[in-house]
Amino acid sequence: MEKTSITQKKGYIIPVVILNLIGIGIMIDFMLMLFSSNTSIVNPDSMIPVRVYEVGGIALLFGILPMAAANLLMFFWLKKKHKVLSLLSFLPLLICVSCAGFYLVADWKGQFSPKAEQDQIVLSLDFRCDEDIYGIFVERYDEDGNLKGSSFGCNADRSAFKPGDPISVVMERSFDFPADTPDEFKMNIKVYVVTDKTMAQKISEDIGYDLSEGDAYEISDGIQMLVAFGNYYDYVITGNSKDGFVVK
Repeated sequence: MEKTSITQKKGYIIPVVILNLIGIGIMIDFMLMLFSSNTSIVNPDSMIPVRVYEVGGIALLFGILPMAAANLLMFFWLKKKHKVLSLLSFLPLLICVSCAGFYLVADWKGQFSPKAEQDQIVLSLDFRCDEDIYGIFVERYDEDGNLKGSSFGCNADRSAFKPGDPISVVMERSFDFPADTPDEFKMNIKVYVVTDKTMAQKISEDIGYDLSEGDAYEISDGIQMLVAFGNYYDYVITGNSKDGFVVK
């Protein structure tokens, strides 16, 4: 009497097909997260906050082995019936590996990172504070401690930033720096948090606004930077007005 292998039993193919379809559906979902290039923070309160695209890329990496197992089961069943067609069983695995590899290479090269214009220097601050703020005020000093200018970052509608929102302070070569400024130079900055909406409105309307005590919270004694035009510089802001703010 001829034995029936497990791959020939009718009850084998149904769960295998369902397993593969679930795996493909999950893979597509994470692919959409990866290729959306969304850099917003998924959970700002987590110990190691990650961006949306990172969730997609990391999930695809961890999904390689489960996808390989599901595809392998499908391959064993199809091999008994269609040897050529059975090779297509590994197509989802190939797509998953390709996307995961793309994530590793692209993230390593910084292709997902925001890009600055050629004549800009951009401070990108991830806001992870415990309360709303309305703006970030940045003072620039030279190596001798002389104040050379200031910049202010706020929402266009003057609304508050929420935890997880990115804040960008943009400095233009022709507007914020002398004409003879080199492409790469050292810069010292002080960062202030503005928690009052009215004060943020005043600062945004007055380019040369001079901060006084009580206008804002100073959150850095001075950050020394080697900067170059065309680059983004990432920092993280945490804390609150009661316990103090920290930028790092």
